[in-house]
Amino acid sequence: MPDDGNEYTNPVIRYIMDDGGFIYLDGELVLAVNMPAGSSDTYLAVASNTTNTETHLREAPLNLAPGTLTGGNVESSLTGNTTVEKQVLSLLPGEHTIAVSLHNYKNDSSDLFLALQVQAGEPKCVMTVTVSDVVLNDGGTPSNPVDDTISFTVNVTATGEFGETWKILAPDSATHEAGGAYGTDVEISGIPIGEFASGSLNLTIEDADDPLCYTAATVSAPQIIATDLRTGTAVSVNTFPGSDTTGWVINGLERTIMMNNPGGGPWQLTSELINLSSSREVLFSGVLQIDDSSSGTEDVDTFLASLIIDGDIDNPVNLITPHDTVLPDGILSGAELAPAPGSFTLELNHLIPRSARSVQLVIEALNNSASEIFTVRDLVFSQPGGNAPRTPLLVERVGDNLIFTWPSGTGSLYNLRSVAENFSQDPFEWPIFADHASIVATPPENTLTVPLPLDPTRLFVIESFPAPPVSTYFDDFENGVGQWETGSDGAEGTVWELGVPTSGPVESFSPASCFATNLGGNYSADANVWLRSPPIDLTGAQGATLRFAHYYDIEAPETVAPFTVYDFGQLSILDAADDSELALLVPALADFINDWEEISFALPPNALDKVIRIEFRLISDDVAFLPGWYVDDVQVTIP
Repeated sequence: MPDDGNEYTNPVIRYIMDDGGFIYLDGELVLAVNMPAGSSDTYLAVASNTTNTETHLREAPLNLAPGTLTGGNVESSLTGNTTVEKQVLSLLPGEHTIAVSLHNYKNDSSDLFLALQVQAGEPKCVMTVTVSDVVLNDGGTPSNPVDDTISFTVNVTATGEFGETWKILAPDSATHEAGGAYGTDVEISGIPIGEFASGSLNLTIEDADDPLCYTAATVSAPQIIATDLRTGTAVSVNTFPGSDTTGWVINGLERTIMMNNPGGGPWQLTSELINLSSSREVLFSGVLQIDDSSSGTEDVDTFLASLIIDGDIDNPVNLITPHDTVLPDGILSGAELAPAPGSFTLELNHLIPRSARSVQLVIEALNNSASEIFTVRDLVFSQPGGNAPRTPLLVERVGDNLIFTWPSGTGSLYNLRSVAENFSQDPFEWPIFADHASIVATPPENTLTVPLPLDPTRLFVIESFPAPPVSTYFDDFENGVGQWETGSDGAEGTVWELGVPTSGPVESFSPASCFATNLGGNYSADANVWLRSPPIDLTGAQGATLRFAHYYDIEAPETVAPFTVYDFGQLSILDAADDSELALLVPALADFINDWEEISFALPPNALDKVIRIEFRLISDDVAFLPGWYVDDVQVTIP
């Protein structure tokens, strides 16, 4: 401290420390950084974790009471990782000694990092920062975002006592030590896109002469969310400049947008404005993937995606309408997102008419469930017939007839749509021509003959869509055991029984019978009982879905890490030839539900084109015994 006779109050230590350690001031321990409670500064002591230890600047005021948790970063919304060991209200003028003992997270860790600064006294200036002209530079490789950089302009003004220049304090950033004169625009360029992995970059800006005079600034970078393939070259589509991306995790390298229980919401994400003035019709395509690890639907979670064409925000084009089937309100919710545990994908497609001059993509979601993940991926703007998949439709005139030919695939149906006017209308909204709807596929090619229309001009398009599933197996257990088999690999006392339950749900899903692990009571100790279906022939099937109703009341897992499971159910797909396991659909079903629920699983590829069996298995330990697992109405459909 300056030896000027003044006492310097409210000392603060600013630091980046990887992974953790102890900070001493004048020989006394003042801070324990990222160390377990009660740790001693010994050779064997290890830090608590590595979360944000080498990438974020933190601050720890020393004027706090001993035991206080500090060392956070307000601008980065980081919680503290430091405990105050001794309170220091002020520093006397003259020399002081700082000592630091660094500790790794584990014994075989190979890196250490330390940057540290001590401040004391009151700031003599107030700074204001303006960030503008944030630009994403593709490095001349638009299809390779790895080498992308960000440039932006910073203008800093100050009042009070300050020097002639300012600088950036960010030891872990390429912006470190960049700066310039007050009141002038300073361009900062060449910042790697990797520094904006969270969507923004937090900077500390301080006076070049007085480190007590400092402030924080946030640079929000355009983030890549989609690809424009209209010209045949992959061009990045970014978020709208300055738009808020709160709630979303954006991976610009993979062009994915993910949400998983961010809290609050709903959270909206908007793309930049895409100029379509030089384009003919444009096909927008994308995929919404929902991964649900729970056994029930999340009724409060919602998802909406739309296109704003020519700035008409009052009439957005809803992209999820085809999937909005349970409650047709224009929003995906509940079972429309995920009707059961598993992974579900929904296509987001729309043909933008050639009359459109601009388009923006808007996505809005609410996700307050830790067990449900939304991933939006493969978002592409392309020219139909160019870079996007499209079914070719060949037309030949023979006499007074038109003969249409197109490639077809198993499991698809087709509609022939046509218009003689309003050609700019979305082809998927054209009326069905002459009742040629739901045409069954005749792979590898379909042919259709229609009378030659009298109109001077008429356009046709063939629309394909998946055929509804066909049931290849169903049993509601009203006709006895049949070819179902039961057995035990554990202790006696628990069996799969068929009949009317008097425990658990007290009734079957569809009257009157179901299978249950003891129809009239709880399962017993050390159970390992299985229920196997008859052989189900999926030879030649390219897709299949297992559906059934179930109720379960099984000992719940521990509620704290590592969330130990004691009793659990398993759902497997077996090879009927030798009962070997082809797929484990549910590894550990535990806890309970209030009533029967219907559930479905898309069978994985290694369970297709085979003769399979379905196995339900319950395993218990020797502590708690509950009603168990009840199964009814088992069905397999294809595709």
